[in-house]
Amino acid sequence: MKWQELSGPQRLKDMQSAIQLLIQWQETTYQLPLLENPEAFYKERSRIAALLVDNHLGKLARKVRLLGEEAGLDTPSFLNDWAEIAFYTALWTKFEHLPDGLKLNLLYHSGPNITKKHLGKIKAHSRILMVVGIEFSREERLLRRTVYFCEQKTGEYFYVLDYSFNDRPFDHNFELGADYQGDVISYPLEGDGRISCEKWQKVSGNGRIDQVPWVSAQEATTLFHNALKVNPFIAPFPAFLCMISDYIDGEWSVVDRAGYRLNMIRMDEEAAARFYASCFRNPTAVFVLCSDQGVRPMSYYNGTGLIDLMRAAPAD
Repeated sequence: MKWQELSGPQRLKDMQSAIQLLIQWQETTYQLPLLENPEAFYKERSRIAALLVDNHLGKLARKVRLLGEEAGLDTPSFLNDWAEIAFYTALWTKFEHLPDGLKLNLLYHSGPNITKKHLGKIKAHSRILMVVGIEFSREERLLRRTVYFCEQKTGEYFYVLDYSFNDRPFDHNFELGADYQGDVISYPLEGDGRISCEKWQKVSGNGRIDQVPWVSAQEATTLFHNALKVNPFIAPFPAFLCMISDYIDGEWSVVDRAGYRLNMIRMDEEAAARFYASCFRNPTAVFVLCSDQGVRPMSYYNGTGLIDLMRAAPAD
């Protein structure tokens, strides 16, 4: 797929003009005492987000709109989110010099969607995939679901991203640990595992977790680093890690099979209790999502099947 299919000349010019205004706002914000006048920042943030939406940059607008929304302005998460947006704008300023694959990725992750019409031009492949993790996130009345799969014969990971408005049922139901077969279309994004499939069929019997490749933390880091070279928008990065938890000197510690201590992303109390208990002093296969924030466990293998650590969709 050519990147021009997502943006014609005039639309691209509009997007680049909006990016320049975003950069100007960033540069101005660097000089402002944010903590002394946060309301002024939030007001301008909303204006910039609306401007981006009007110029076909809705996904980037969402990142701007959520700046400081939950944790506030004086937090590491705000700085991380701000740096991510700065990374986007840095790429946009070099758009003409980027490889075509990265241009397509940047356009897609900034705003324009790849539609069914685009996907209809791509050849489908029959695959049998095992569900290894299901994640939900909510924004107002929109519920987003990400279903992660692993193809056992190749060790490759894929994901399906779909949405429910006003809590309507999703088009497909997926059972953790089960195998599903379908004619799968891969999105034309280098290094991205997103797929589409119109019709899934559950295969009798559950997948074999022992056939899924486990990696150490160092191996996962190397794989993640190599993937980022191809697609800098790849995070989070899926993997199966062998993990062991222990309670030492009043705090929980988690290591991989090589004894390397892992930086765990903070979980809610219930999910954390389930996770630490699942691998307490016992090497356990855990499906995780890796990012620059650390490791987030999604499910674990209890010897007979995969157990969900997330369990349910978030409440309103």
